[in-house]
Amino acid sequence: MARKAVAPQKKQVREPEFAKRINEACDNHPDCPPLHYGRLTWLVNSFKTKFNVEITSETARKWIAGEVRPRPNSIALLAQLLEVDLAWLAVGSGSEVTREESKVRNAMAGGAVNLVAGMIEMDGGHPAFPDPKDARAKNADLFAIIKGAQFSFKVTVGHPDGGKSWQFAIPNSYRDVFVLGLVRNGPFQWDILELDAETITKNRQSKGGHVVVTVDKRGSAYVVGGHKLRQLESFAERP
Repeated sequence: MARKAVAPQKKQVREPEFAKRINEACDNHPDCPPLHYGRLTWLVNSFKTKFNVEITSETARKWIAGEVRPRPNSIALLAQLLEVDLAWLAVGSGSEVTREESKVRNAMAGGAVNLVAGMIEMDGGHPAFPDPKDARAKNADLFAIIKGAQFSFKVTVGHPDGGKSWQFAIPNSYRDVFVLGLVRNGPFQWDILELDAETITKNRQSKGGHVVVTVDKRGSAYVVGGHKLRQLESFAERP
């Protein structure tokens, strides 16, 4: 009598939220390969070279798949390796702003997007707000056609950090958009800065779901890590 074939047992995903966070951190790390294209090998090799800690490819696979949760010491090393906030990676939260501060910042961010859209339109461009159902809306606050070229803008408002310094919260997807940083320097007066991807990458502080860049003002110039940021004067020409 022939034996009945036994279906392979499906792997159980016990930590789906952790898997989501670790993969997001990997996706946003400039050196980590894409999933299924060397990610596991990179994790194994990085643990060995950076921390002298040996893990197996199967262990890394289980972390990525959410089948097991790493031990606390391994999570700490992962956070250090992937340059993300430990609390965010471990439990999905961190030292973020309060709910009331978040409401104020969201209102400022929405107003800043409208301000930029108005400036673009007044300079002859054609702004458009992303449809919430559009997948691109996750990364961009504003689309615009300026002198025949299409741009995807992410607008972020600088928050004072004492003296003449401002902090900008920027999404991890900053490489896919044109990031504009707004600094308020007086009643109805704003400076608009280009926060380019290279400068962000070199000077970022990771906060889990986003990064923070600190900008200093020296004289009339805005500087990040010794690099002078470009200040936009108008949208009459391509940024």
